Amino acid sequence: MKKIALTISAIAAAAVLSACADGRGRVYASGGTAYYDGYYDNHYGPFYDGYWSGATFYYRDHPSHEFRRDEGGHFRHENTSGFHHFHGRLNGQHRHDEH
Repeated sequence: MKKIALTISAIAAAAVLSACADGRGRVYASGGTAYYDGYYDNHYGPFYDGYWSGATFYYRDHPSHEFRRDEGGHFRHENTSGFHHFHGRLNGQHRHDEH
């Protein structure tokens, strides 16, 4: 049973990484958890977690809500005026760096 659970976890982590990594935004795994980095202008208010799919960021503002697509370019891979860095992981913990 442990082997099956471990195999499923490994497959899920690989699927998340293949869906999120595009070579510009950092997405990496540690212990089967996918992490992400980016820049955000706070347009939608606080967010719970998210993921990159190519150049598009999908976020949710509460653990029980569906993921929403960023339609206005409020999440970016590169920093620009009015944006701040964030670092997070798909289980809902993220950190904003105020610079």
